[in-house]
Amino acid sequence: MSDDSELQLSDQFSGALFGATIGDALALPYQHYSREFLTSLAAELTTEYRKHHTGFFPSGQYSDDGQTMLALLDATLLQDPDSVSQGLQIPLVLRHILPLWRDQLLIERDASCAQAITRLLATERQWPPQPHEEGRAEVAPVGRVLSVALLYHARSEVLQKQVEDLVALTHTDRRTMACAAAFAAAIASNVQTSDLILGTILDAMANAAARHDPLVQEIILDLPRILSMTEYRAAQHFDHVYPDEAYPINEDGLGDYCVPALLFALYYFFRTPYNYEETVKNCLRIGGKNDTTVFIAGALSGSLVGKEALPAHLVENLVCTEKIVRQSEELYRYWRLVHAE
Repeated sequence: MSDDSELQLSDQFSGALFGATIGDALALPYQHYSREFLTSLAAELTTEYRKHHTGFFPSGQYSDDGQTMLALLDATLLQDPDSVSQGLQIPLVLRHILPLWRDQLLIERDASCAQAITRLLATERQWPPQPHEEGRAEVAPVGRVLSVALLYHARSEVLQKQVEDLVALTHTDRRTMACAAAFAAAIASNVQTSDLILGTILDAMANAAARHDPLVQEIILDLPRILSMTEYRAAQHFDHVYPDEAYPINEDGLGDYCVPALLFALYYFFRTPYNYEETVKNCLRIGGKNDTTVFIAGALSGSLVGKEALPAHLVENLVCTEKIVRQSEELYRYWRLVHAE
């Protein structure tokens, strides 16, 4: 790999991590507001960080998605470099992230993940996990796979196993697994190119999703047709494409269901793949529980354009910017060890 290629890949690693976390921090103050209200706002939602309405959190603070990502990065970087090429030791990862729930550290924490982790914390052991069974298809675990998508982007079989293991810490539903696998495949595809080719990335996502849910695979392959729709028609389609009575349609915005949450992120990313702010802004205006969707869309955009293309003031004013820089550099170093095997 040439020096220029290495610099580009390192920048894309940073772009994915910062893109996701910045999106999450922008979304935190606007969680649970309606789509109608957010669409009516005259102010640009991505020009600066807003404070949370409670006043408890500083500007640039992110929610449970960003916090979990950072903890998973810490856990990854504690792994034995000699064995990391074969995959992370998931029991060690779990033990490292358990304090987030045990010590009540998560901001706007996802209820479904909290329920699964609380069951585990109620026992005297920390392994194996006690995930929800089929039927709980929340989106929260999908963003959890970002760091392994970067680390194993060139090793699809290892990556897919890592995705399954990380999602299964709290969820086992085939739809959540398929959405997480598709997201990981999209990140892996992005960091292997600087030019997005729609057919290539959709094929990678669809193949990854097919391992778990063929219907999610079909929905992903149908995205080129959906991209020609207006936002209103696309939203109507996403709300009805894979119905589940457990997740009723909410006209005010997104709920917890993983399928529409991922589809909205993909829709806005593919419409403006090289414009991070536009992608994130459109996802913010979806309304409802939009933080994980914005996190996913931010990661997708950042992994394609790299950190240098992200708004500098949002990078600089993010909580724990220095830590994310260090983690990104270490993750890239780990990737080089994996790649060298």
